Amino acid sequence: MPPIEEYPFEDHYVEIDGQRLHYVDEGSGEPVLMLHGNPTWSFLYRKFIPEIAKTHRAVALDYLGFGMSDKPRGGDYTITAHIDRLTKFIDSLALEQITPVMQDWGGPIGFSYAINHPNNIKRLVILNTTVFASRTAGIPLVLRAMRAPVLGELLVKRLNLFINGFLRGPGTAQPLSKAALAGYRYPYPTYDSRTAILAFPREIPESVEERNGRLIQEVENKLPSLRDRPALIIWGEKDPAFSLDDAERFRDAFPNHEFHSLSDASHYLQEDKPDFIVPKIVEFINR
Repeated sequence: MPPIEEYPFEDHYVEIDGQRLHYVDEGSGEPVLMLHGNPTWSFLYRKFIPEIAKTHRAVALDYLGFGMSDKPRGGDYTITAHIDRLTKFIDSLALEQITPVMQDWGGPIGFSYAINHPNNIKRLVILNTTVFASRTAGIPLVLRAMRAPVLGELLVKRLNLFINGFLRGPGTAQPLSKAALAGYRYPYPTYDSRTAILAFPREIPESVEERNGRLIQEVENKLPSLRDRPALIIWGEKDPAFSLDDAERFRDAFPNHEFHSLSDASHYLQEDKPDFIVPKIVEFINR
């Protein structure tokens, strides 16, 4: 167990393709699988896990290169590799009738699994993400800078700007506590430990002709396979990356949905409004 405040969970590890992935696994029953984005890790869901675990199996994964998972310097941190490892992770834990909780990159990664295994998805929780190749929003300036050769290495790996800047700046609408900031910094103390964080901005597609653009397009095209699933959609309105237009597209894609829009929450709404979001999820999964 890492010496981090508010993270009193037993460590679990599974080996996938020769690398150890870390995860939290609390409670029992139908699984609720919490998927993080960048530069976060299972710590993002520390206030979700105890409440969900009262009635369900609460599982929160750290992708390769993130959190307490291995961080090989030459690791494959492409989105397709993350999706492949997620599929093997779910198989290794024999998770069935899953409720994925997806935010940021957890959306493309989680939905990529879901469209290929729709019979294993019971319901959906969607928090500030996108899987729409035709969306109109561009790449925020700070992420565009991180994509640049050399400059990205300086900003992300040397200065740790994704955590020290975006996470504690426009990414959250409420100030992060010292304990929370320390928790996010903990797994990434060195230049090389931030390699996967830098990889994510460079995986953002700018057109459907790109490799990941085609991947996102496929996810969007296959969303109808999940159309009958109940969906809980909660959105932070101050998000500089994902606008309410993305939320509206999810609402159209899932007619059987419950929607909440939070005017005082940003991209990492799990930090901004956990006291609102957690009871909504608990109520949703216990219907």
